[in-house]
Amino acid sequence: MTDMMAKTFSLFKWMLVSTVLLLNGTGCYRISLNRTSFYERFYDDQKNWVVLDSCVPTYYSEFDIFYLYPTQMEKLDSEYLNWLQGNQVHEIHNYVRIQTSNQFGPRVRIFSPYVPQISFDKYNQLLMEYQDNLNQDNLNQDNLDVFSVEDGPLSLAIENTVMALRYYMSHYHKPGSPFFLIGNGQGAVILYEAFKQCYEIKPSKGFIAAYFFGLPGLSAERITKDFKKHGIRPATGRDDLGVIAIINTQLPDTPLQETFGKPGCYVINPLNWRTDDTPASRELNEGAIFYKRTEKYLTQRSQTTPYYCGATVDPENGVIKITELPERSLDLNLEERAFQSNIWGLYGKNIALNAGERVKKYFFNKKILRYSDAQE
Repeated sequence: MTDMMAKTFSLFKWMLVSTVLLLNGTGCYRISLNRTSFYERFYDDQKNWVVLDSCVPTYYSEFDIFYLYPTQMEKLDSEYLNWLQGNQVHEIHNYVRIQTSNQFGPRVRIFSPYVPQISFDKYNQLLMEYQDNLNQDNLNQDNLDVFSVEDGPLSLAIENTVMALRYYMSHYHKPGSPFFLIGNGQGAVILYEAFKQCYEIKPSKGFIAAYFFGLPGLSAERITKDFKKHGIRPATGRDDLGVIAIINTQLPDTPLQETFGKPGCYVINPLNWRTDDTPASRELNEGAIFYKRTEKYLTQRSQTTPYYCGATVDPENGVIKITELPERSLDLNLEERAFQSNIWGLYGKNIALNAGERVKKYFFNKKILRYSDAQE
């Protein structure tokens, strides 16, 4: 092919991508210009949602959750996961249902899109690169850019998540109705980066809080800077609104993984909702929710254990340390690399109860505001 032919073909491809939708073999699209028509068509298809509770009326539900799941596969045959192949659809759906509906109850609407994640090994390489940057840079600089770099390994997942968020906001969310964002593991990084681009998500629209589990270490100042235009800040208590809560946990007697914890990193204790080192005993743990992936029957894949462990913030290392862990802690399933270990479920019931507390505060504030307006 001559240089002129190659240039002509390249130009034709660019024009085609900007006017039509191209499937990239992962079950997701990458688009160039016409984003509106893209997400209107792609996320209008229910098959592109892991869980889509759009049929549940908003008057019945207490709030919505937009959820992004952790790494699904240890190794992949191609660059991205194709959820349309094999048993992936059922595996991901079952995991998300247990981590959301089983945890938050039947009166919560769940919205979880499929996105083209990368394998555990590839994601771990990114984490190591991030750690190198974190060792060299100040925490307040753009360290997460290693994940969001244009045409990087996660750029396609971030792009699709942005469009899924916007589709949810324009089609399923009722303005003013409370909603949460939750990201776990790789899903936390993807959702955080997508969230930054969606300025329409703000407290005035009903955004209550985002819970991120396993999000590589960030300072409170960095989070505030990232979401200044949204009017969103790091959580500092149990019922503040329009906030982000990062929950990164370290097991006792284990080396600190500097990717997630470093002096100055922000975390909040989900047992007492404090950012200082005030300890929370295991009596405050309403229930750890463990995922049993290998169980044959779906009803047996969820196990709730109350008073499983305590927790305290370690300010010197920017992580939450587990305390009072039972000697037999096999339920943590630490060798499970796909779907993450159960360490993220240690505070499951507390997260669910806290979401309810924040929603009550939200509606209380709305009543006070309506009363004040009526008195003027």
